[in-house]
Amino acid sequence: MAITERTAPRRRGVVRNVFHLGLGQVTTTALSILLSASVARWLGAADFGLLYLMMTVATFAYVIVDWGHGPYIIREVARHPRRSGELLGSAFVVRGAMALVVCILAVAGTWLLGYDTRTRVLTGVLIVAWLPQYCGLSFTWIFRGLERMDFDALLNVVLKFTTLGLSLVCLALGGRLLGLAIGWSIAGTITLILAIVLYRRLQLPAIHATTQRVQTATARRPTTSARVMKTRSGSYCA
Repeated sequence: MAITERTAPRRRGVVRNVFHLGLGQVTTTALSILLSASVARWLGAADFGLLYLMMTVATFAYVIVDWGHGPYIIREVARHPRRSGELLGSAFVVRGAMALVVCILAVAGTWLLGYDTRTRVLTGVLIVAWLPQYCGLSFTWIFRGLERMDFDALLNVVLKFTTLGLSLVCLALGGRLLGLAIGWSIAGTITLILAIVLYRRLQLPAIHATTQRVQTATARRPTTSARVMKTRSGSYCA
């Protein structure tokens, strides 16, 4: 049954939402620290430095992929929950296409900067490997628009936990950077599957793309990208 504003999922209170977000932030921070320490210890200085370079390139590549979709979708879902399916589906189309474009540009950029073949290939692999997790975390925009921060926090915790677990398994089995990228892709896929399950649990409209929404998402990109880029660049310089 199609969702309307009257049948929209019940929103949670402010205190509960703040609690879930705070608990999720504390948990993901702790898991991130464990992940960084474990990976650095297993990989050694050379490979860990290369991994940092790859992640830096991939992170800035996904700044272009994100490019302001989040605030727009959260606002529209809060106003019109019945549009969540077409908003999310259209964002997937734009983000998927842009991810492939920036992957090519990132590999070309590392080639122009004189990096070796291994670095170029692994950078491209990492960008593609991160796509499932970015698609899964896109559902958090819907959950935030509906004030379901418990689902938002759950997705982030599951992603960090599975990433940590699969990374440790990979390193214990002798895997290196390629193995980590594959493991992170699997973790992202698990997060995406969970996100779809939670989305359906809220009985929201089917996910689909529309030409109008794709054009709207694309047209909004230049107006919001500069602010997102500035924010993320500042966090790296801190």
